[in-house]
Amino acid sequence: GNSDSGSQVQTQVIRVLFMTRNPIDVLMSGIKHHFNNISAHCASDDKECLQRHKSAQKQILLPTEGLLDKLKSMVNDTEVVKNTLSDIGVDYYYTTYEKLYNNDDDAEEWMRIFRYLGRGPTQGLTFDDVEKAFPYAKTSKSSRKDMLLNYKEIKSLLQGTEFSHFLDD
Repeated sequence: GNSDSGSQVQTQVIRVLFMTRNPIDVLMSGIKHHFNNISAHCASDDKECLQRHKSAQKQILLPTEGLLDKLKSMVNDTEVVKNTLSDIGVDYYYTTYEKLYNNDDDAEEWMRIFRYLGRGPTQGLTFDDVEKAFPYAKTSKSSRKDMLLNYKEIKSLLQGTEFSHFLDD
């Protein structure tokens, strides 16, 4: 029995959302969670958890040894993913954590993503709406300068490199 089901192949559009985060923030977050034994997220109403995060973010010491190599590797990894997606013809939307979460008064990037996906609110969305939709609270509100104990040392190390902008707030 020869079936003709092969002639009814449906083409599905797969959309990929690819997000990265500032590599300095990724490293700081890892240190904060590892050395303070705190969870990655806090419920919006969990005051104790939010307080532990607030205390922990004031005492982050980012090791300078190997930092430039680590940043280079993280940036290269991002480029490899983008290039691979493009090379194999995958339609993807690239965004950053910073565009999504560090624009307290702007949800435009969220609406761009919804437009790309073809679902969700594509206009009139506020960042307040976005925050209300999440079960977790933002656990880091301070600047890198305030959080890093060795900010000046890191700034000096990154000065004049392709990574210096990672310290900008």
